[in-house]
Amino acid sequence: GIVNWSGGHINLHNSTVFTNTITGTINATGNDLFQQTSGSTLFANAGTFSKTGGAGTTTITTPCTNTGTLMGTTGIISLSGGVTNTGTLGGPTMQVSGTTALNSGTVMNVTDFQQTGGTLATNVPIAFSTFQMLGGTLNLNSPCTTTNLTFGNGIINGPSSLTMSGTTTWSSGGSVLETDLIMLSGSVTNFSVGSQLMNGSVTNSGTFNWTGGDLNLWNTTTFTNTAAGTFNAIGNNPIQNIGGSPSFINAGNFIKTTGPGTTTVGVAYTNSGTTKGLGTIDFTSTLTNTCLLYTSDAADE
Repeated sequence: GIVNWSGGHINLHNSTVFTNTITGTINATGNDLFQQTSGSTLFANAGTFSKTGGAGTTTITTPCTNTGTLMGTTGIISLSGGVTNTGTLGGPTMQVSGTTALNSGTVMNVTDFQQTGGTLATNVPIAFSTFQMLGGTLNLNSPCTTTNLTFGNGIINGPSSLTMSGTTTWSSGGSVLETDLIMLSGSVTNFSVGSQLMNGSVTNSGTFNWTGGDLNLWNTTTFTNTAAGTFNAIGNNPIQNIGGSPSFINAGNFIKTTGPGTTTVGVAYTNSGTTKGLGTIDFTSTLTNTCLLYTSDAADE
């Protein structure tokens, strides 16, 4: 049938299972809690759960399985108890934490999908509109795409890749990349973290604006700026080797846009494109050059 949830909390105790069957509809018209207060409870949604009212947040702290449709037309749905999903997720904004798995059958119709904590596993390819990584661990078990990305905190693991086509905001030193990140032609990445660890590969074919923070590469990380890419070093921060044998490959344009001052490149650097700029670019590791390399005051040590 139809449940119109207009106010008050739904509290589940002990081993309670709340099942919304394939013919059931739950309309959440407020900003209330569907919560696990004790024990090991479950919300099993096979029908339709729809947040139809309230500009705030409807929070489901009970672990959830979704084989139906879990969506909103307004506000935020927060699945803080995690969700095992094989159905449809939709709405303007959805937040997940706890343990979340996006499995075969998942249809992603969320405009702004946010991971705020816990563990999220993408077990099938997922196309996000906007993905915000704000905490926890993302395990990319299948390759995923997103138009826009916010990498504010947390860990992005492989073994698969994440591809961006729009705008990426990389803004926290608490963010760690452990897999392959691909920025397509036409994309814009704004990197301004205090300190960033990378252990995978980054391939930029768009515009990468490095406005602040150290770019720390380790192990066998390769940062590739392709022939279509532009890498703008807007400050005087270093690219550092913090362990292993990382490298930076430039086939496009690497431009130090701010001078005077020194941008130090402490990893193996291969240039087959154009490396230029104001001030000093100091290569303290191996430099292999086959094309254009100049600044107002270049150094090669």
